[in-house]
Amino acid sequence: QVKVSFRGTGLPMLDDPGGGKEATKRFGVQVLDSERLILLDDTGGSLESRMDSSIGSLRICLWRAPLCTGVQQVPAIAILHALFFAVMATAMTEEIQVKDILIIASISIVLAVILRRRTSTKTALFRRISDFRRSVLCNGMKHQPCPRGPGRAVTIGQLLEFFDYFQAFIRNRDMYYTSKNLIRPVTKQEQLSYSEIVGPSHVLYFVSHYWGSQTRYFVDSIQKHAQQARVQNDWRDISYWICSFSNNQWNLQDELSTDCEESSFYLALRDDQARGTVMVLDEKALPLTRSWCLFELLQTFLLRDERAQDFEGLSLCTPLGVLSKGAAGVDIAMGLAQRLAVLDLKDATASKAEDKDMIDDRVRSMSGGFPAINEFVRLNIRDALLRVRDSFEADFNGIVAALDRCSDSCESVGEPPPADDVASEAAAEMRTLLVAEAGTRSSSKWTPAC
Repeated sequence: QVKVSFRGTGLPMLDDPGGGKEATKRFGVQVLDSERLILLDDTGGSLESRMDSSIGSLRICLWRAPLCTGVQQVPAIAILHALFFAVMATAMTEEIQVKDILIIASISIVLAVILRRRTSTKTALFRRISDFRRSVLCNGMKHQPCPRGPGRAVTIGQLLEFFDYFQAFIRNRDMYYTSKNLIRPVTKQEQLSYSEIVGPSHVLYFVSHYWGSQTRYFVDSIQKHAQQARVQNDWRDISYWICSFSNNQWNLQDELSTDCEESSFYLALRDDQARGTVMVLDEKALPLTRSWCLFELLQTFLLRDERAQDFEGLSLCTPLGVLSKGAAGVDIAMGLAQRLAVLDLKDATASKAEDKDMIDDRVRSMSGGFPAINEFVRLNIRDALLRVRDSFEADFNGIVAALDRCSDSCESVGEPPPADDVASEAAAEMRTLLVAEAGTRSSSKWTPAC
């Protein structure tokens, strides 16, 4: 069985931790064709975890490489043997000295290595990242280093530009993929945050989300919030502090700090110009299972009382709209309500045990502790659920009224009009009623565009 190792993929489950010549983490491989492999675990079964990466390298054990690589399924070792015997046969017939053959072979190998390095194919992702950087520079944008925290927000217009440019690679992948494979390569040369590369803005809204959710889902949710916020003349200029875009991914130790109240998250959320917290939620309420999202929720809870006049509090968002504005599907709202009815924020987890302990201690030290923060979340989803219900009932009643009017007009004429005319009239009235909020309420399920 072929054994391979990985380096530089950005995925701890794949990358070899040793980094030396001898790999310490290897995977079995089942070859499907020249471009597709299936990774196998120690038992010979395929890996169950999903891991997305477009960077890094796959390496084969040196002594097995001639057996496992080749051209048109002919092993490289067979090709080398054939060349060797061809050269030897030529030498015997042409009376070429062995030392001349060795010199020619050595020169050929050196030239082949040089040619390979010079003509190595650049991946489509590499070319796309290079084109993006050139387009940013051509638009007159110059990187603007600034202190970490509230001054490193990105506008929704900048977020959409990034997503549109790389959506062929993002597809249905999550923020872990987006950060490692796109944001870091784009910012590698300057070693700055993405916001500093494209032009930073001051925070208006702080975004709390789970990196394991689809990036497309995340972007659509923020866009809906911006369209409904109406705090700027152009909703594309509304700025959001998003950790993956606002933190310097090359210097995360400084961004996180040793004290959570000195972290960039805290500085941005506590800024006087921050109007509220936008939490991107799916039916499983995954952000509420993470300790750092719990910390952001705690600060939102405290700011609600400290800045009651100018702080909007917590906005729960989906790709269909903001729940507190009634702009979401009934099934998503009901799914969230059922999940939050039994969710205890005390069970939130973190990648590092010390982070969880630190944040849990902060929650316990506040008045009311975990029961108070749990109640805060449940009241928010309760209010949102009531607004979704009211919105649904209004649309439902409007549709029924439209059908009744069509029925009454048919009865007053005495002879029913053609069915196609009735259907067209009813459909026109229903479309008028359902197009509200950009048509997002006409469907209660979000389906990603392909």
